[in-house]
Formats: sequence, C-alpha cells, structure tokens
Amino acid sequence: MLRCRSLLEVYTDIWFVYNIAFIYTMARLELDDTPTSIARRDATAFFSPQDCVNFLRFTQSQVMLMLDLLLIPAFIRTNCGFVVSGREALCVLLYRLAFPCRLKDMRLVFGMSESCICEAFNWMLHFLDFRWGYLLSLDVARLQLHLVEFAEAILNSGCPLTHCWGVINGIVRGIAR
Repeated sequence: MLRCRSLLEVYTDIWFVYNIAFIYTMARLELDDTPTSIARRDATAFFSPQDCVNFLRFTQSQVMLMLDLLLIPAFIRTNCGFVVSGREALCVLLYRLAFPCRLKDMRLVFGMSESCICEAFNWMLHFLDFRWGYLLSLDVARLQLHLVEFAEAILNSGCPLTHCWGVINGIVRGIAR
C-alpha cells in the first residue's frame, strides 16, 4: 500500500510540474494582438483594379465615391483607441462582407492586428447604421406584390424550389449592391 501511494504522489507531482511548465510557456508566448512588422497597407493602392473588384466587389473609383457619398470621415477612432483612415475602414468592411474570411487572413492583407480589423469593421457597421439606417427598411407591402414574379424567375432559371423568391448565400452577388 505504501508503494502504491508513493507512485500516485510521484505521478501527481509530475502532472503538476508539467502543467505549471505548460502554463508558464503559454504565458510567455507573444499575443496575436501585438503589432506586427507588416506595414499597414492602403487596400485601394495594394489591390490591382481587378483584385479590387474580386475582393471588395467594387472598383477603386467606386470605393472613393462611396467615401464621399456615405460621408465617411477621413479618420476614425474606435472605442479601443485604434485610429484608422476612413478608406481603410471601408475597405475592411467591404472585404469582410464580400466573402467569408478570418481576421487572421485579413491581418496579412491589411497589415493591421485582428483587434484593429474587428474594431474598424464594427465601427463602420455602427456608423452606417446610425447615419443611414433609416433608409434600410424592408418595404413589405411593395415586396408582396412581386413575390410570385420573383419565385417564377428563380424557378425558370432551373431552381427546383417552387416558392423561393430570393437567394442570399453569395451566389447572387448583385444583391449586396
């Protein structure tokens, strides 16, 4: 019995030392949120004209026009204190809404930390909703008049669904415009 108990104590001690070493090692690792050596990039200058259309779904001139028409400020300061140009923030928003992507992947594209990208994205969403949200209402009365017409158009295009009146999964790209 004495030998069995001492083996259990030794195992417990080894387990404890291993876990303490693991915790210590993890605590010493650099956080993902630390600034990287990657220089920040202006997305409209970084993307070629075709890449701008592919990744943001708008041309460079359309992005610049949106900055003016949506009254996006030249610089924004997020709640956590990040300062980002309005153009960068708009490009982050468009890039993230264009297709599913991870913040880690966007970090390589924009040269900003994940936290900064997330804050800029959220700031732009809140800004656009606050400034232009009153324009974003669903006109149900007008929509109901055309639901049958929309469903027939989708059915005629080869869709087996008979009562489907819209597809919102990235296939119909024009829906976001």
